[in-house]
Amino acid sequence: MKVKKISIKWIYFYNLIEFLAFALAIKFMSSSLKIRYIFLVLLVQSTFETIFYYKTNDKSFEPISYDKAIPIFLLATASTIVLVGSILFILYILG
Repeated sequence: MKVKKISIKWIYFYNLIEFLAFALAIKFMSSSLKIRYIFLVLLVQSTFETIFYYKTNDKSFEPISYDKAIPIFLLATASTIVLVGSILFILYILG
């Protein structure tokens, strides 16, 4: 059985699709949320994904199997939520 692999390029492609989906949703809802904030959050998430991908793959950017990619996505999402949430909390306390 051939194991499917995912490369770092596909992870970035999925983040681009996620950004476009958020941007379209904001446009259709006529929300006041600025697209640059979503871009910043997804940029932070992509940074965490790159770091975790590199460390999980024995310091290489070779494609990895999907079962190794799931913890990378979860760790990157959790780290992004903690980082951005902490920053927002501090700004709320100070403001």
